[in-house]
Amino acid sequence: MHTTLRTGSLGSEVTLLQTLLNKGRSSLPPLRIDGGFGAKTRVRVMEFQRQNQLLADGIVGPKTWAILDPRPPEKGCGNGDPGNRARILGIQQMLSGVVSSGGITTSREGSSSLVSLGSPMKPFLGSHLDTAQVRGVFGGSMDWSRVFYTNMSGAQNRPFTVATPGPFGFGPVSFQVLNLGSAPDHNTVVHEMAHAWQSQHHSNPVEFMRNCVTCQALAVAQNARAGQINPGLLLQTEQGFPINYPFSAYAYLPSPNFGKYGGEQIAQQVERREGPIVAHMRSVAAGAVDPGNTSSLTNDTATGDKRTDKMHW
Repeated sequence: MHTTLRTGSLGSEVTLLQTLLNKGRSSLPPLRIDGGFGAKTRVRVMEFQRQNQLLADGIVGPKTWAILDPRPPEKGCGNGDPGNRARILGIQQMLSGVVSSGGITTSREGSSSLVSLGSPMKPFLGSHLDTAQVRGVFGGSMDWSRVFYTNMSGAQNRPFTVATPGPFGFGPVSFQVLNLGSAPDHNTVVHEMAHAWQSQHHSNPVEFMRNCVTCQALAVAQNARAGQINPGLLLQTEQGFPINYPFSAYAYLPSPNFGKYGGEQIAQQVERREGPIVAHMRSVAAGAVDPGNTSSLTNDTATGDKRTDKMHW
């Protein structure tokens, strides 16, 4: 399910919108694919709506998306999507005072701190998601008492994970909030928990978020260039283009070298239970800063080309 877009919207959904509009017939110049919904994008949207007997209001809602992009949305993690920025800031602001005081108070129904954003926050520890399978992936490397979850989802209804910085913006005390949607499967929980692990084992608990956004933005830019170089090929019709195809922040070539991968590549390997990566994570003591994780989250060029032989994603 796509996000409703209008003037001022930002992120990968706008990038997809601009790419799809450029593929259609138009009397106007092609749009610059920059992920920003400005005046030129609005004019093109209105033109498309008139062509398809829709209300030409310049707002890209369900009816416009249904004609513009009939493909089912690609599943995946939304941590790298800048369209989630407002949700992320809202969660961090709500929890900032709680982090500074050193604890979260929850009830049986969960904390009400996120109700205004659409979903109550509940402790992961002891929840229906807290299964032996999830515990088994991470072993004793997690401080489970710092992990919470909600039924909220982000752009394109994808899950995303938010960490809070420590007191006054630094320090080891932080919390992780997994926003998993209404019916997450087991692999989704494991993927998002890998991001919580990255947060707990870095000197800066929010560094994984910066890295995921940076790598996703690079993949989008690489895909835009690939589409411009080969505008007449079938590239633009592939599932995931222009966000996760052909380049993707999740795609990787298997290797035991933990530090060579970016944040999403690590989480994807944990989801797929790649032995060397999972073993590395399990070997780290709860609360310890891991040099491999620190190195991984400095890798801001971590994307993979899905057209490459033996590439996994």
